[in-house]
Amino acid sequence: MKRFFSIFLAVLLCVTLTTTLVLAQDADIYVDANEGNDKTGDGTQDGPYKTITKAVQVANNSMDRKKIHVAKGVYNLNTGEKFPLTVKNVDLVGNPDDLEAVKIATQMTFRNSLIKGLHFYRSVEVQDGTVIQENAFSGINGDAINLRIEGSSKIRGNSFKDNQQAIDGNVSGSLTITKNTLLNNSRGASIALYKGGEVAIASNQVRAAERGRGFIISLRGGKCRAIVQGNEITARVGVGLSFRGGGGRALIPNNTISSDETGIELRLNDSGGEVVLANNKISGQNSVSLTGSGNVKADLGGGPLENSGKNTFQASEYCIKYELPPYNGKIYAKNNTWKDAYGNTFQPPTTLEGSADTDHFLIEDEGNMIVFSD
Repeated sequence: MKRFFSIFLAVLLCVTLTTTLVLAQDADIYVDANEGNDKTGDGTQDGPYKTITKAVQVANNSMDRKKIHVAKGVYNLNTGEKFPLTVKNVDLVGNPDDLEAVKIATQMTFRNSLIKGLHFYRSVEVQDGTVIQENAFSGINGDAINLRIEGSSKIRGNSFKDNQQAIDGNVSGSLTITKNTLLNNSRGASIALYKGGEVAIASNQVRAAERGRGFIISLRGGKCRAIVQGNEITARVGVGLSFRGGGGRALIPNNTISSDETGIELRLNDSGGEVVLANNKISGQNSVSLTGSGNVKADLGGGPLENSGKNTFQASEYCIKYELPPYNGKIYAKNNTWKDAYGNTFQPPTTLEGSADTDHFLIEDEGNMIVFSD
C-alpha cells in the first residue's frame, strides 16, 4: 500500500510540476506605462512591466509565442522605450475598441506577429508573416507602414490619417490590403511587385489629400499579379489609381474611382502583360490616361481577355486619353457606359483611329485604335 501511495504522489507531483511549467510558458505578458515597473514587475496582470521594450525582451527569451497586452498610456522615449525595436513571434494587443487609448511613438519592425488595437505616431516596418489589424496611424511624416515582404502578410481594418504616405514598399511574396480607411494622406499606397509578387487591394476607402494619389502599383516581372477590387477611391487634384511597369497581370473590377484630374492612369512599358477593367465607375477630368507599349493587352471590355466591360466612364475632358509616349496598340472598350461632365450618356463611334481629338477621346499617335462596338 505504501508503495502504491509513493507512486501516486510521484505521479501527482510530476503532473503538478508539468502543469505549472506549461502555465508559466503559456502565460500572457502585461505592460502598463503608468502603473508598471520593469525592475520589480514580473509581467503578470498584477505586476505589469512598464515598457513594451521589456516585454519584448522577455518574450524573445521564451520558447513559445507570447501575447503582450498593452494598457492605456503613451509609449515613447520619455517613458523608457528604446528604439528601433524588433518584434518577432508576438501578439501585441492594445484596445481595438478605443484607438486613442494606447499611443506609440516608437519605431518598430514586425515579423511573424499580430499587431492589434494600437495607435502609431512613428513609422513601422512590416515583414513576413505579420497581420496589422485594427490599428490607427496618424501624423507620420513619412511612410506609416514600410513593407519588406518576401512571404505573406496582411493589413486589414486599419485607419490611416494625415500621413505623408500610408503604405510603401516592396513585395516579392503576397500581401493583402483590405477594409482599411485612408483619409487625407498625401499618397495612399505605393507598392512595387517583384519576382512573382502578388497584392490584393480590396474594400478600402480612400480620400487623398490635396494633390494626393490613391494607389500606385508597379509591376516588375512577368509573374506579378495585382487585383484591385471593390474600393472607393477619391483623389482631389491627383490620380485615383496608377499602374506602372508591365510584365504582370492587373485585374481591376468593381471599384468607384473619382478625381479632379485622372481616375486611372496606366503607364505600361515594353515588358508585356495584361490589364483588365470591369464593372468600375471611373470619373475625372480624364477617366483613363494611357501611355506605353502595344505589347501590353489593355482590355476595357470585349477584348482578347474575355472581359465583359460594364464600366461607367465619366469625364469633363476625355474619357480615354492617349498621351506621349504613344501606347501604339489597340484598346477594346466595348459594353461600357459613357457620360459627359454633366452626366449625359453618349454613344461613341464603332471605332476611333489616331490621331484624333474629339469631344470625349484623344489619340495622339497614328496607328492607335479604340474599338467601342462590333
